[in-house]
Amino acid sequence: MPENSSPHDAVAPPLPGWLSGIFFTRVSIRLRACESGRLRRFRTSMLRGWLSYQLKSLCPCRIIRGLTPERCTLQNTCAYSAFFGERILSTIPRPYVLAMDPLREDGEDAFSENDELLLGLTLIGRGTEYLDGLISAVVKSRDLVHLGRDHLTFAIHGIETLDAAKTPHPYYRAGYIVGYPEILTVDTLLRESQIAVRHDSTLRITFDTPLALKEGNKLVKTHAGITFELLVRATLRRLYDIAVHLCAYRGTKPAFQGILEQAHQVKTLHTAQEWIDYRRFSSRQRRFMNFGGFVGGLEVAGSWSPLLPYLLLGAQLHVGRRTTFGFGSYQLHWE
Repeated sequence: MPENSSPHDAVAPPLPGWLSGIFFTRVSIRLRACESGRLRRFRTSMLRGWLSYQLKSLCPCRIIRGLTPERCTLQNTCAYSAFFGERILSTIPRPYVLAMDPLREDGEDAFSENDELLLGLTLIGRGTEYLDGLISAVVKSRDLVHLGRDHLTFAIHGIETLDAAKTPHPYYRAGYIVGYPEILTVDTLLRESQIAVRHDSTLRITFDTPLALKEGNKLVKTHAGITFELLVRATLRRLYDIAVHLCAYRGTKPAFQGILEQAHQVKTLHTAQEWIDYRRFSSRQRRFMNFGGFVGGLEVAGSWSPLLPYLLLGAQLHVGRRTTFGFGSYQLHWE
């Protein structure tokens, strides 16, 4: 054994190809208020509707009479269809998630002139191909954005992409593309995290935004809340769907039983979770809907380190229901 090595040190096994092939880019849109006003704290609901409208306004089917998104010959390459169009299966993931503030209650925030607002989203797999189309939809009104019921005006002060350390790199500024997108993978996340995990260390998982998972095709809302094994199972399912539908994985389906058995052996030390609901109006269904999930988290101990690559990637790409609204984000903390 080398002089400086530890009995806890081990060479990490190679990552499976389907996992290594997942890629994404994180986008940050910097806005500055041009006037005073108020916006809902549940901004991802508002932003999703606004983004849908902006993207749809660039579609040929909005210009050519009688043409619908379903009949449009560009639907396979259209950003609106990819982000908001009809899906063959509901299990096919959308190629993006919105970044949601870690709120505990709904309400409104006041903005004064020159206050800054950051809008974030993650483009996943083939979703990265729509980055420039997305920017065109965002900046098409002369770099001005009108948000909320009162159409509060914001000026775009730059669009950036973030690296694994969340350092911003300029991409768009004042009408010009000025950089290249930062493309991230599980390998870049592992290098940034500088993993050095003892076999007996604890792992704290904090649900930043509401996390809603199903077990046995039923939504989990019990007092026990989300277990570590259920979180790992949902993360594996989400990542595999992303690999197949968004990142062109065409290999055989991996056997997850060994990973799930590892998760089952991990001991839960503490859990503190609370179910909260957000309320939004669906213009498509023309009714109010409650979106909810668990906030809080859990603390575990045991042989969880082999699962870290899956958890790191799941934390970035979100897990569970309503991910396009920002739900299902979690943070990992270990010694």
